[in-house]
Order: sequence, then C-alpha cells, then structure tokens
Amino acid sequence: MEELKKKYGKNQQKLQQETMKLYKEAGINPLGCLWPMLIQLPIWIALYQSIMQALASTPENLLNLSQHLYSWVAVGQAVPLNEQFLWLQLSQPDRNLILAILVGGTMWVQQKMVTPPATDPRQRSMTQMTTMMMPLMFGMFTLSFPSGLALYWVVSNIIGIVIQYFVAGGWGYLRAPSAPKPGPDGKAVPVRKLPQSQQESPTIKKASKQKKDLYKR
Repeated sequence: MEELKKKYGKNQQKLQQETMKLYKEAGINPLGCLWPMLIQLPIWIALYQSIMQALASTPENLLNLSQHLYSWVAVGQAVPLNEQFLWLQLSQPDRNLILAILVGGTMWVQQKMVTPPATDPRQRSMTQMTTMMMPLMFGMFTLSFPSGLALYWVVSNIIGIVIQYFVAGGWGYLRAPSAPKPGPDGKAVPVRKLPQSQQESPTIKKASKQKKDLYKR
C-alpha cells in the first residue's frame, strides 16, 4: 500500500484502481467488515418477532397456554406479567428518546473501541459510514421496537464495552487518532500509535487475525 501511495499518490483514480487490483490479488474483500454485522440482523429480527408474537401488546395472552400445557396457577407463577421497569413499559416503545440515544451511543463506543483506523481513503470512508450507520439504524429501531428489546441492547453493549476495556487494557481504538489523510505531495501524515500495552494485547491481535481470515474467505 505504501508503495502504491508513493507511486500514484497524485492520481487518486489510478491509486484506487491499483488498490482494488491489489485487494483482488490478495483475496481481500473491502466489504468484508460488513459481514459480521449483517449476520447479526436475522438474529435481531428473529428475537424481535419471538417477543412480539409471545407478548404482543397484551402479555395476558400468555395465560392461554394454560389451556394446552399447565394449569392457570402454574402458568401465572412461571410467567411474570409485570412489564414495568423504571420509567419503561417493556412491551411498548420508549418515546422519550432516552433509550434510543443510549442504544446508539453505547453501540458507537463499542464499535470504535475495536475498529482500527484505515489508511486507504476508500476503506476509511466505508469504515466511517459503517461505524455511524449501524448505531443510527439501531437507534431508529428502538423508537418502534418494544423497550424491553432496546434495554437488552443497551445492557449487551455496556457489558461488551466493560469486557473490552479490561481485557484489551483500555479504550482501544476509541482514543486512537483518525487515519492519516494524504498530504499535498500524496504522502500520508504519520499518526501516533496506540500505547504498547494495547498494541501487544492478545485480544486485539486475535481480533485482527480473525478479521484477516474473514477477508480471505
């Protein structure tokens, strides 16, 4: 990549063509970083449908199970019908935007912690778009999905952030500078690297290796 930038730094169109040619020869898919997120979408949709079909807007419908499985007393004890948590009505969407902001914010932080800055302009643009698009999309989903599902997203994101912070030894790439942009001469401006403790983190090395393996597929 550095040789291509030195050779075609002043011709962005030619640089992009040669970069894509290099990706093709190396078996790297520039859109490979999107696959892990796209794989999760059917899981979220299935989870949402299962909650909606089971609870709908009236959790009392679960008591109809007593006609097929157990007595009313057993079902009533096994299935809690209290759908109130803090200010949330768990079977209804949260219209206060608080939960939507929490979902989008925590997801953005978690993605920034594990996403290394890209040096290629095309890849950098895709990474920035993905990092912003997914939190915004899930934040919009929160406005129409039951708040119980959105609360699960928030808790899951926070747990992921805490695990990443303690396992990787810090905030990872969240505090890293953005990727260098080419200067007037076509050369990238050097940026500060991550602390040594984070560079040598086994978790980050393992994640990078898995990402490379995913690209090669």
